[in-house]
Amino acid sequence: RPPRRTAVSKMATLAEQLQQALISHRPVPDVIEFRCGKMKLDANGTTVTPDPRKGRIVVRTAEADGCLHFTWSDRSSNATEAEDDLILFPGDATFSRVESARNNAKNNRVFALKFTATKKMHFFWMQDPNKDKD
Repeated sequence: RPPRRTAVSKMATLAEQLQQALISHRPVPDVIEFRCGKMKLDANGTTVTPDPRKGRIVVRTAEADGCLHFTWSDRSSNATEAEDDLILFPGDATFSRVESARNNAKNNRVFALKFTATKKMHFFWMQDPNKDKD
């Protein structure tokens, strides 16, 4: 049976749901899915700029390997394959709002996926019209 796609609960935002999945050390029974664009970090590592494409993040436990997969795909092209497929290991990643972006009038809904082992970071911007879901 394929995993259920869940709507955001009124109690937990998308970021909270994803963060809970990252720290729970258990498989994700449902698919966490939301509209989110990618951002690119500049060469200096100090500024991020949004990729203008419409994106989709899907977080699910894959049946094939049992790992938690964080995928990004271009929803404007209806891509069937994910452009990015990151495997998340328990305790190795966090997903949180970038606090320094809160006061930016244009891009104030920025989130970072941070890996503790490699120190690698991926940045995303929420594209859902309803900011309450962030």
